[in-house]
Amino acid sequence: MAILVAGCSGAAPLEAGTTSTATRRSTSTATATLSPTPTPWPTEWPTLAAATLAPYPLSNLSSTLIEAEDDAEWRLANFDAPLALNPHDHFYFMPPVLSSDWRYDVPSSRYGELQAPTNIGGHTGVDFPVDSGTPVMAAAGGRVMFADYGLLYGDEGRGDDPYGLAILIRHDFGFEGARLFSVYAHLSETVVEYGQYVEAGELIGLSGNSGQSTGPHLHFEVRLAENTLYHTLNPELWLSPGEDRGVLAGRITDTYGRPLFARLVEVRNLDSGRRYDTYSYSTAISIGQDPYYGENYVLGDLPAGRYEIAISYLYAWRRIEVEVRPGTVTFFTFTGANEYRLDLPQVAKPANVP
Repeated sequence: MAILVAGCSGAAPLEAGTTSTATRRSTSTATATLSPTPTPWPTEWPTLAAATLAPYPLSNLSSTLIEAEDDAEWRLANFDAPLALNPHDHFYFMPPVLSSDWRYDVPSSRYGELQAPTNIGGHTGVDFPVDSGTPVMAAAGGRVMFADYGLLYGDEGRGDDPYGLAILIRHDFGFEGARLFSVYAHLSETVVEYGQYVEAGELIGLSGNSGQSTGPHLHFEVRLAENTLYHTLNPELWLSPGEDRGVLAGRITDTYGRPLFARLVEVRNLDSGRRYDTYSYSTAISIGQDPYYGENYVLGDLPAGRYEIAISYLYAWRRIEVEVRPGTVTFFTFTGANEYRLDLPQVAKPANVP
């Protein structure tokens, strides 16, 4: 099991095009409609409650500026969580580290990537490239269920655990009748203990390089229903995106609907020219898909605007232009020779509905 989380990296990912995104001072003009609010747990576990939809207050779209150490550089905080402009979105969590603390403005390792040539499982979280000692905050309110070495093996104090020093939080809300958990791994220090209740944004520890890690960073996971690495989902579909930023997600298959693993996806901003060279999930082993989107590709925290997506199939680059909207998921489907569709996934009707 250890190889499934081995090789978490703090190194910068390869990208093409321009890289200047240091300052973000624009204000979003997005209008909220409905959002799925996290379902509170008023009763004792394991009682489950169904997720609900509720109006999302416009006041929650306001954002707070975070001043970096250099007064000349400002970074915008993220939209307040929970946030969803599309009823199928579920941005329940705030980022566990401040954007001004990132060494780069993109994750150093994304969900679903292979971590080493010998790995059979995909990366079960997203890695934030931050220096050791960076403050790590609870992504949402909940109760600390683990704060030690030994998370993967379930053996408290086990020093050879791949996660290193880690924290697990069981949140006081759920999704579609199931509990949500978050994991913070490779820490250098924890400041919380088992059973402690924490609020969203509360300091819980410091980032580090413990466990199986190739450089300082924070490994962050979202787990649904059960507290195992086999129940993880892509955190970039759960973390509220930054101001004037959205998420691009896709389902990439061949002409017959079979998933294309580790397929290069070139995403180019048509305004700035910046290109993001990323890949579809490299495996289905230990990698979960969103209950609605059923995706195998996600590019999160993307500046809103016009983009060209390019995927090579049968010796030809197939391209489409999309609009990434702030505060929501822009979804596409690629089916080989049939190319692209931009409509949202269809929700199957119950069998007794005509």
